[in-house]
Formats: sequence, C-alpha cells, structure tokens
Amino acid sequence: MKLIYVASPYQGNVEQNVEDAKAYCRYVMAKGNVPLASHLLYPQMLDDTNPDERQLGIQLGFELLKHCDELWAFGETLSLGMSLEVAEAESLGIPILKIPSDQIFEEKPEQAYTLFLVRENGRDSYLQTAYAREQSCCKACTAPDIRCKIWICAAKWRI
Repeated sequence: MKLIYVASPYQGNVEQNVEDAKAYCRYVMAKGNVPLASHLLYPQMLDDTNPDERQLGIQLGFELLKHCDELWAFGETLSLGMSLEVAEAESLGIPILKIPSDQIFEEKPEQAYTLFLVRENGRDSYLQTAYAREQSCCKACTAPDIRCKIWICAAKWRI
C-alpha cells in the first residue's frame, strides 16, 4: 500500500469541497492505498479564515507530505493551496498524479425503487415507489448495495 497525499480544494464552497475530498479519499482506498488529506484534518482544529492559522495548517500538511509516496491532485483546476502542495511535492521529488473529477464521480440515471415495509404471508407489502439517483461515491466503489439505495431513497422522501 502507498501513502497518498490527497490534494483538492477546501476554500470556497467548503461543505461541498469537504464532501468531494471524502469521495477522493474513498477513491484512493478503493485503489488499495492509504489516503492522507490534511485539509480534512487541520480545519478541525485551526481557523482556515485566519491567515496565520491557515499558513500553519499548510506547513503542517507539508510535514505530512514528506512521508507520502505520491500526491494525487483532484479536480479540473488547482486552488492556491493545491498549487503550494504540488510545488512542495515537486521540490521533494514526490510523484504527482492529476485526476479529473469526472474520473471519480459518475452521473447515474434516476431509477424507480419500491420500498418494502414488511413481509406478510410470503408476500412483500410495499409502502410506495419512489425515484432516486443511485448514490455511489466513485466509479471504483462497489457500495452501496440495494439496501443502501432504498435507505437513501427513503431518507430523501421522508418515508
């Protein structure tokens, strides 16, 4: 297993960027590697809006990067923070892999799912049929199974 430094945007739409970073980490794991995403770690204890604390987080990330086998940069563009990480990886001689988002996320069509509530007299009694997108974290992931899809659909429709 390789230790992979995950570089992806953090600032901007932080909530979406965090979800994307989690998906990128799952992608790294699905490829049989260990992900290290400092931007999922240090904002938990540092204020990313404070320039001094942001710089400290970047420097701590550089320390972690020294122990990594590769840096994988995700997405179509490099943010300022990612550019700094890529430059640091280059200076350390760490291989860099650029991975576009469309290689990770795949759009799946809506499908109908019948939500089964109980089994009576050998027959399934259904609550309702709803439509939901199959939600998979990435192309390399084998999850979720049908039970997960039904749960996602049920949660979406507040059944």
